[in-house]
Amino acid sequence: MTGHSSALLFPGEHDHQKSMNNNTILGALDLMGYAERMTGHGFRGIASTLLHEQG
Repeated sequence: MTGHSSALLFPGEHDHQKSMNNNTILGALDLMGYAERMTGHGFRGIASTLLHEQG
């Protein structure tokens, strides 16, 4: 799915074997205008539900 040998869709910036830092995700949400309205875990839950519904 990622097109690379990594199993992670969002690898860390410095250590590609670890997932992206939660603060990085929260910062991105803030820049998109979702501060204090959505969390990274919330987006993961929504994505999981939609992907499961689509098979």
